[in-house]
Amino acid sequence: MRKKKQRLDYEEVLKMLNSSDKESCLLGMAIIDSVDFNQNIVCIMLLYKNSTCERKDWESELPHIVKKIVKLNGDKKVTYNSIFKMFKRISVPMDQIELYMKTLNSFILSVFKESGYDYIESITVKFKEDESHGKLSESSQGVNVE
Repeated sequence: MRKKKQRLDYEEVLKMLNSSDKESCLLGMAIIDSVDFNQNIVCIMLLYKNSTCERKDWESELPHIVKKIVKLNGDKKVTYNSIFKMFKRISVPMDQIELYMKTLNSFILSVFKESGYDYIESITVKFKEDESHGKLSESSQGVNVE
């Protein structure tokens, strides 16, 4: 059995999933399938939430992934709030929490700008440099969703 790649590159895979070219979308899904779900749990949920790929394609190409998402989320509709609530129930690797915060930050900034608050340049979320938080990132194995 081949070893699964450890981490997804959210931005690169999202570009593939948002491509108008169906082959790129399918390639993005193949990359998702090649990684460990538990180590990329938030990234995969964000990709599912934010991609423009048809849900029927997710269900036909990655039925086992959709099943895990529904099991964790309770529904096929993934929101920032539902991902946040998941943090309270399971152990999530720190790099996945950082990805969530970065993505949520971008979303909030875009909502403000679309609402006419174009004078807001940035919103900053800064994580404390703390040994206990670093250990979470290094030692957390995520959750085992089967």
